[in-house]
Amino acid sequence: MAGFDPYSILGVGRDATPEEIKKAYRNLARKYHPDHNPNDSTAEEKFKDVKKAYDILSEPSKRQQYDNYGFTGDEQPGAGGFGGGNFGFNFEDIFDTMFGDGFGRSGAAQQRSRRGADVSITLSLTFEEAIFGTEKEVAARVLATCEECQGTGAKNGTELSKCSQCNGSGRIQTVQNTILGRIVQPRVCPKCSGAGTVILQPCPNCRGQGRVEATIRKKINIPAGVDNGTRLRVSGAGHAGSNGSPAGDLYIVINVGQHEYFERKGQHIYLTVPIGLAQSAMGVELEVPTLDGSRRLKVPAGTGSASVFRFHGKGVPNLNRGGRGDQVVTVEIEVPKRLNPEQREALRKYAKASGETVENVDNSLANRLKKVFGRR
Repeated sequence: MAGFDPYSILGVGRDATPEEIKKAYRNLARKYHPDHNPNDSTAEEKFKDVKKAYDILSEPSKRQQYDNYGFTGDEQPGAGGFGGGNFGFNFEDIFDTMFGDGFGRSGAAQQRSRRGADVSITLSLTFEEAIFGTEKEVAARVLATCEECQGTGAKNGTELSKCSQCNGSGRIQTVQNTILGRIVQPRVCPKCSGAGTVILQPCPNCRGQGRVEATIRKKINIPAGVDNGTRLRVSGAGHAGSNGSPAGDLYIVINVGQHEYFERKGQHIYLTVPIGLAQSAMGVELEVPTLDGSRRLKVPAGTGSASVFRFHGKGVPNLNRGGRGDQVVTVEIEVPKRLNPEQREALRKYAKASGETVENVDNSLANRLKKVFGRR
């Protein structure tokens, strides 16, 4: 049993209900069944592991035994430790007996109660909602405490009887032969699985489970500055615990949509603004959009392509430290792909005034290079 984890093999959590365990078993058994995987030894081994895992988790006493000690009692976890004898012990068992129940385990009370599992859902936000924050109503499917039996699993909430095998203690005494002699050990009662009580008539609403599936709705305040993958926690809004133990938490994972022209990187907002040739050469003042509305940007004469400007404090609010990042504006010069006659004539005049050749091949650069390298 060392290293054998039935929960991991079936892909279920330790708080999985019998229905969830059975569903996982059926799916995996169908997937790895030898009839569906002929001549596949790996699938056959997985099928055996799946069946073994289900045998443990579908039997309440075996499941409780595994949860407490990591084995089910069918194995001998300490066998072979001293020459392969058949004592079937380990030192944890001995220490449990000598120094108390598992160095601080709380016995039957711990078996009766278990904190509910956490629940995770995804919430989609627009770009602006993530930046500035908002209020949203979320819904989640959880296992809630059965109202008819108040989580006891018994009909009318009162049909519980003291376990006759353990007399309500949740434990029984077993005698085990070890190299140190006969040792009396406390074990989880197989009849009540450590609860100390047994259900005489299961609650018809939850079928004796104490919990039922339900949809909860919560209004959530989304703080300004959340990003993709941000997890928000709502304490106590997860699956209900067993027998009055605390509920798990609800985790909300944020998914942020893209913006038409803004791009976010951390706490900064990035924007690319196109300008024309004349604007880059002569300078221009532009109306630039920001998260807080339009703002004027002065582009000086002679600005080259990929020049960067920055609006301080116009970026994303910082979740932890306060303040805001910046908005970074990059200007890109747009070179026209087609010119009308008027534009073409204007550029000819500009080229002539600048001493540039645009009509024929310009050999001036080649001639200058020849002179540098001594060639004519």
